[in-house]
Parts: sequence; structure tokens; C-alpha cells
Amino acid sequence: MGLDTVELMMRCEEVFEVSLEDWRLEHVRTVGDLYGLVCEQLQLAPEPDPALLIGKLYMPRGRSGCFRQSCCGG
Repeated sequence: MGLDTVELMMRCEEVFEVSLEDWRLEHVRTVGDLYGLVCEQLQLAPEPDPALLIGKLYMPRGRSGCFRQSCCGG
């Protein structure tokens, strides 16, 4: 497991206030695996298409749908 992966998992623990056991993290190979594990810890049913959550969580500001004001004036 690389350092980037470890940092991502630690950040998930911090943000979602969960504790991810090492033996379970050994089986995480994709972002989807990590997403499923975090959902399980939070006792939530995973969204079939997590990309759909973007529209529920964020409202695009610029016409292009970009969230950064610097590039599209959003």
C-alpha cells in the first residue's frame, strides 16, 4: 500500500469520524472499495452511482459547471 493510499484512508477516518481497521483496509484496492467500507462504517447504503451525489451536494456556480471562480467567473 502506497503512502498516498494511506493518507487517503487516514483522511477518510478524520472527515467521516470512523475507525477503519487495518485488516479491512488490506482488502481495499479501489476508491469504490474504500467508499463501500466508509458507507458500511457509517451504516449507510452505498449510492449505486456515487457520481450522482455531486449534483446533490454541490450547486455549480459558473455556466460551465465549474466550481472555481478563477477559471470561469462562477
